[in-house]
Amino acid sequence: MSHKRSKLETYAAILDAVSSGSQRPTNIMFHANLSWSPLNESLAILVQQGFLAESNYGKRKIFSLTKKGEDALGMLHQIEKEFALEVIPVESIGTGANPNLVEH
Repeated sequence: MSHKRSKLETYAAILDAVSSGSQRPTNIMFHANLSWSPLNESLAILVQQGFLAESNYGKRKIFSLTKKGEDALGMLHQIEKEFALEVIPVESIGTGANPNLVEH
């Protein structure tokens, strides 16, 4: 069973595609595994919000990450890393103890 991606996941996939070297819409579409209409809607939002820059190369549109886009992608990767590394030891499950909590 597949799940529908959130807008955040879609935006992250597009930023990741552009970061990996895909600059043209079709390449971004394939790299991010999106269909054409959602891709164009998301590209417009990412450009409007300042995460991507749009320019013309001849008759073709190309997209590049802005500093804001690079920073956002870095934060998203950091969040993914943090959640992936969070491991609760088996012996603490069910005891109410959470070794990751620090009391202040």
